[in-house]
Amino acid sequence: MVNESRMEGELEQGETNGYFCSELMAAAFKHLGLLPTDPSNPFYLPASRYYPLDFSEKGELKLEKGHLDFERDIVFGG
Repeated sequence: MVNESRMEGELEQGETNGYFCSELMAAAFKHLGLLPTDPSNPFYLPASRYYPLDFSEKGELKLEKGHLDFERDIVFGG
């Protein structure tokens, strides 16, 4: 059954199917209080409206608290 009262592009609580990488990051940032969750906030976007560029140095992500630092390479293995 579809919940028509939820915002377009938002997953219901406990629903985890279909996350794209940036959507997962946005959902985590929202859960941590770093991104707005109130639709009346002018910077509010549903988690599905974030793209990888938003989380890069070139993005213009507006965090509620703190800021993102420079990108860093992570090398696994040896």
